[in-house]
Formats: sequence, C-alpha cells, structure tokens
Amino acid sequence: MVCTNAFGMGIDKPDVRQVIHYNMPKDIESYYQEAGRAGRDGEPANAILLFSPQDIVTNKFLIKSNNDNYSYKKLEQMIAYCYSTKCLRWQIINYFDKNTHDKCNNCSVCLNKTEIESRTIDAQKVLSCIVRMDQNFGMDLVSLVLKGSSNHKVLNWNFDKLSTYGIMNNLSRDEIKI
Repeated sequence: MVCTNAFGMGIDKPDVRQVIHYNMPKDIESYYQEAGRAGRDGEPANAILLFSPQDIVTNKFLIKSNNDNYSYKKLEQMIAYCYSTKCLRWQIINYFDKNTHDKCNNCSVCLNKTEIESRTIDAQKVLSCIVRMDQNFGMDLVSLVLKGSSNHKVLNWNFDKLSTYGIMNNLSRDEIKI
C-alpha cells in the first residue's frame, strides 16, 4: 500500500510492516504519528526516513511564507533528529518528556547502520558542466550533457565537445538532477 501522509492518517491496518518517508516530515510529532502506523500488531516493523537537504529548504520556505516561528522551531528539532548520532527511539521518547536513558539497540544508529550518501563529487561535476555551458541552460539539458546524450540540442550547441560530456553516464538523468 502506498499513500500520502494526508491519506495515511486514516489507515487502520495493524499488520503494516514498513513505513517509508520519502521526504522529511515537518516535525517530530508528524513523523512519530506516521511511522507509528507500522507494527501495531506487535510484530517487527521498520520505519525508514529518506531525506535530502532540499526537504529542509522546502519546509523552511513553507514556514517562512506563513511567518510561523513555532513551526520553524519544530522543523529545527526534526532536522536535528535526522542528522543525530544518538539512539533514535531514545530521542523520540525524550522529545515527548518521558525521560529514559535506555538505548533501544534496534534503530539504525544503535545498530550502526546509518547511511549518509555524500553527493559532493557529483555536485561538483554538475556545477562544472553548468559553468562550461556558460550558465545559460536548464537542468534538463545539463543532465543530457552529463549523461553523454546524442540529443540534437547537445550536438547543435557542441556540448559533446565539453570535458564534462558523459562524465556521469553511470547515473540516470533523474539521479543527476537530484
């Protein structure tokens, strides 16, 4: 079953085994409520949070447009949770004022299974290509150049002659755009 958080709040299914957040929720309360849909029958379940710095930018933009300092504080707490190196369960329990010192020995932090993917080199390649294209083109064309496409626009502009042409051919265009 796949759903948005708006639809997901109405799910009353006890045997959900996995909840995957594709973006960072706006606050810990939302994350707790949504992730808590998994394992309500007491059986093992997973909650996976995938996020990128763009999620932070998007959430800050939405908060700024409402001029809401309280929501901004809640977002900062969520950001801290996402980047934390402390037990994730402990953080959620303590967030709700239930002091505990116990680690869960089950979350990605306790099991040392956190995965943070650095895209620094990829970002440098993208920026290098943008500069070589004189900063006049959008990401669609930039991704075609980096992918090594023989698209007519790429060839007409002689972008196939750039040193960045095809240097990211191991990635999909969507991965390049991220």
